[in-house]
Amino acid sequence: MTLTLPALLYDSASRYAAQPFLLSDDLTLGYAQTLELVERCQTYLRSLGVERGARVAVLLGNHPAFVVLWFALASLGAVMVPVNTALKGRTLRFILEQSGSTFLFAEAGYRRELAEALASAEAPPHIVELAEPGELLSVVKEHAPDRTQGADVAEGDAMLIVYTSGTTSMPKGAVISHRAYVRAGLDMRDSLQLTARDRFYLFLPLFHANPQVYGIMSSLCAGSSIAVDQRFTASRFWERTLRFQATLFTYVGTVLSLVARSGRPASVGSVRACVGGGAPLSAWKTIESWGVAVKELYGMTELAAFTTINSFDRWRMGSVGLARPCQEVSILDSAGKPVADGVTGEIAVRGREPHVIFEGYYEQPDVTKAAFTGGWFRTGDAGKRDADGFIYFVGRSKEMIRRKGENISPEHVEELLRECPLVRETAAVGVPSDLGEDELKLVAVPNAAGIDRSQVHAWCRDHLPAFMVPRYYELIEALPKTATAKTERKRLAVVDAKTWDAYEEGKS
Repeated sequence: MTLTLPALLYDSASRYAAQPFLLSDDLTLGYAQTLELVERCQTYLRSLGVERGARVAVLLGNHPAFVVLWFALASLGAVMVPVNTALKGRTLRFILEQSGSTFLFAEAGYRRELAEALASAEAPPHIVELAEPGELLSVVKEHAPDRTQGADVAEGDAMLIVYTSGTTSMPKGAVISHRAYVRAGLDMRDSLQLTARDRFYLFLPLFHANPQVYGIMSSLCAGSSIAVDQRFTASRFWERTLRFQATLFTYVGTVLSLVARSGRPASVGSVRACVGGGAPLSAWKTIESWGVAVKELYGMTELAAFTTINSFDRWRMGSVGLARPCQEVSILDSAGKPVADGVTGEIAVRGREPHVIFEGYYEQPDVTKAAFTGGWFRTGDAGKRDADGFIYFVGRSKEMIRRKGENISPEHVEELLRECPLVRETAAVGVPSDLGEDELKLVAVPNAAGIDRSQVHAWCRDHLPAFMVPRYYELIEALPKTATAKTERKRLAVVDAKTWDAYEEGKS
């Protein structure tokens, strides 16, 4: 089988035609039904003028329609640009403009954010507004199916441009090929020993690589099904898994911590495993004690979502597992040389096969070149390897902040805060969270006397994406600097008596 998404979809639809594939509270679609909707959606997209190679942005919440639209775009040879639904303002405009998206499918609920973001755009995309995601399925049913089966799509063709935070102020668009995601789906299927009897419960946003690869692509490879929920709710988590008869779910570290803290459920139902990254060891042990296997992994968007995993065949608690067959991992020192087993260095990755990591950052050749050393992609993360090849994640070498499953660049937050009239200089830093990731702290130099931390927080709530709104605030007269005038972030990454906690004040 050619490793493209349309080839995989047609193969799975022929093998598992009557099997359920996409589920939600009010919808169940089998494999054959999903394929037909995808084919009808292709015709609809052609009628709009979507062509091969076109970039199409998608700003939709969790719904099976998201998957249908993604598959239809991929089958046409178009490129989906999934957009974080929490974005607004400059960041949202940047992604839509830098990606060159000519179309944007968006829910009506984001009309205000889009109007503000695109007010000064030179060439805004054509917006296809949907009252809610499910409206798309009603629209495409009016069109005849397109049976071309993605014949012109090649394995190395771009399928997605996924924007990810980096050390630069604005996110970078990682170009992901068809082969990268299909190969990742096959490897995930094998690692989790998935069968047609399995069902994923997916509640993390579908614009993320996590549910896209760990849940959707792996299920498509195995004939499994996926149940899509709109959001995560800790208090109803096990109730929802029982409702959908799920056997697996995907996680980020904060989610697993909240599930573990919610207390032992009366029953985990048919849930046998969960898969994701960032699990605190305490949460890992708790979940495992309930009879649910935790399959911790390491990955990045650029690496087709995962590089190492604790599979059912080989796993080691506390590690992020072994490298999958198509990728190679090395631990490098500051000079780019491999270090000995047990020594901490930077995690670097390269493909053993073509098109199994990203193709580069969209229209940023210099940034792409800088991300590699001698063919190795430098992740910026610190790790070590044991004698058996298991990789251990130690921490982030770069100043990246990991919060609520999102990677946040401090420079990005500071760039957006330059528009805040209340402060003249800022530093965003991460401080440890008791849920296993980071909390965001903002240290700022106020523009005038009498400015209160709550005023700065109110501005942040109004102008920043929700996941970028700091929890902690401190106002000081001047930021500490090095001899080369760089902000000394480490000195600021503390929570003490001078720190104001917006959560405790009920201002979150």
